[in-house]
Amino acid sequence: MRSFITALAGFLSLAAGARPGAAAAYLVQNGKPQAEIVLGENAPPFYRLLAEELNRYISAISGASLEIRSAQQSGLAKAGLSILIGGPEVNPLVREAVSKKLVDFAGLKPDGFLLWQTKLGQQNSLIVGGNDEASTMYAVYDLVERLGVTFLLVKDILPEPTPNLALQPLQVRSETPFSRRGLYISSMYPNRGMMDLAEVKSMLDQMAKLKMNYLQFFWFEHEPWINFTYKGEGKLLGDATGPETGYMAWRYHYGSYLVKDLVAGRELFRGKGKIAPAEFQDVDTPERAYQVAREFLREVIRHAKTRKIMVWLCMDPATLPGNLARYARRASNLQVPFQPILGTYMCPADPVLHEINENRLRSLVETYPEAEGYFLYIPEEYSHCPYEQDQAFFVGQRGKFEGLLKYWAPYTRYERNLLIVQDSIIGSLHIIQKVLEARDRFAPKAKIGIGGLGHGFALPFADRMFPTWNRAPSGLRAVCLWSTLAAWASGRGLWCPE
Repeated sequence: MRSFITALAGFLSLAAGARPGAAAAYLVQNGKPQAEIVLGENAPPFYRLLAEELNRYISAISGASLEIRSAQQSGLAKAGLSILIGGPEVNPLVREAVSKKLVDFAGLKPDGFLLWQTKLGQQNSLIVGGNDEASTMYAVYDLVERLGVTFLLVKDILPEPTPNLALQPLQVRSETPFSRRGLYISSMYPNRGMMDLAEVKSMLDQMAKLKMNYLQFFWFEHEPWINFTYKGEGKLLGDATGPETGYMAWRYHYGSYLVKDLVAGRELFRGKGKIAPAEFQDVDTPERAYQVAREFLREVIRHAKTRKIMVWLCMDPATLPGNLARYARRASNLQVPFQPILGTYMCPADPVLHEINENRLRSLVETYPEAEGYFLYIPEEYSHCPYEQDQAFFVGQRGKFEGLLKYWAPYTRYERNLLIVQDSIIGSLHIIQKVLEARDRFAPKAKIGIGGLGHGFALPFADRMFPTWNRAPSGLRAVCLWSTLAAWASGRGLWCPE
């Protein structure tokens, strides 16, 4: 028996080779079905959806549909193939195969699955499943790929139609060492922020087919995803973003955002007036923007869950919207009243900032309780706070960050003043620490992540600063660390307690 190892979408597949005498099995021959799809009688509804999804692709390729039957109804002619969906917990025929030692689900890692052809009694069978719903979904889509379908993030590419759809013998055990596989997206860029809800859902569907299970959704504070207050004053919209995008994208250097002003590609917007999602076309006030954005993102989170995708929402606690920033000390080296994209950079030793951040985190958790977690990001720029209270704070902290600049040395694009870089990182991590303390007061079970744009060099110090969080039980004080290794590069660095 020969074994083969392949790696696709972060999964390692061990192919044990065909059983002796096994031949290619026809799913469809001469346009007629030669197989069936079999579910457990009491399998949860998600497994039927997977069976129907598999059947949809088979029909699209061959023109023929297979019967979807229960295990009690199973059994074509001896030459036919039974495709058994699910693991031993939900499919009694798979459980029987396990009991007869024809297949082994023991020890499968989370999200791992089997594509295992065997003979159960006189019936040729192909087991397609894992130990839960997500892993079985990955097994189904892996099988669809082996039938010739190519999954892209924006669409499927189907093979040429054929009346004869055959499957080579399979005995594959596939696992991944990566518990989180997914995307980080920023909504404020025009090319992403103009996606309709239906387009975002379609992207999530494709992510599931590509075996991704994780989405980070990032925004800056000029966007309408959450509102929060200080002294009764809410976050104001309308300066950096405006009604021409439904308050979704920055005005800075991007023209009118009106489709009528486009020189090329106007027809691609299908009758829209604004370069904005369909849901935001009629948004013309901040109040309406908050309402529509809240409904939009809640539906994204809901749909992602149906595809077994965990959504984490991201905020930058070291910046504030311009109107609320005036209540606290603002960095002296960056634009005021606000940077037109990123917001207003703040100083870490000001208790007013921490009070506003507590209100912000409370709003985030209460507005989107269905999110799996919430990321606090170290900001992209480096803030300078020359004020007496902040300088005294930095002096007391610098000794804990010895060696930080050694890691930073290769990344000097944004700031070359060594002391500003060091103090900015110290301040950002302190701000994050204060937000975490606030979290413990009102939402102690909320999962929190720490991330950074272009700040991979700071992760060792974050790791030292929050050691107990890394080892804490999931759901209580769990923290993940995430960073782009360089803000101008595509590389990603991710550390999680799993």
